[in-house]
Amino acid sequence: MEKELSGEYKQFKVYFFYDLDDEDSEKQKTINLELDHLAKAFYEFADKQFDISKFHCSLNINLVGDEQIREINEEYRNKDKVTDVLSFPLQENLRGGDFDKFLEELELGDIFICDSVCEKQAIEFSLDYIEEFLHLAVHGFLHLSGYDHEISEAEETIMEKFEEQILLEIKKARN
Repeated sequence: MEKELSGEYKQFKVYFFYDLDDEDSEKQKTINLELDHLAKAFYEFADKQFDISKFHCSLNINLVGDEQIREINEEYRNKDKVTDVLSFPLQENLRGGDFDKFLEELELGDIFICDSVCEKQAIEFSLDYIEEFLHLAVHGFLHLSGYDHEISEAEETIMEKFEEQILLEIKKARN
């Protein structure tokens, strides 16, 4: 059964959906503690970059299994493989200022993170699970914001710089 948690900072809300077993309740508790930190970091970045202070913003993060992420990747990207994170923006181009400015509510989109790939990458990069989860969430958020590392090396450099900045803000909030 799918469960929902949320985190909030000012008028920015992060919804988190998952379907973890009871044995993964520690993982769920840890993620729950980080949702407010994500909301704060996302709000501060988006407000600085796009002036969103007058909007109520939200995004969804979905923690999914291998089969679900593979199906989504195949259906929407024609790639029949498991991947770490997928993002689906709901705004035309937040980064370029092309978003629903006439609405009070600004829904940014959906991020899908593959639980098992997150676990594997955490080990590979010598991180704990939550550090890798936060990295993937930030990466997905930047895609929702209009950044795309696959466009060019320059774009990849910009995105990496912003990932580091946002992750540093989250780390500060966690301590």
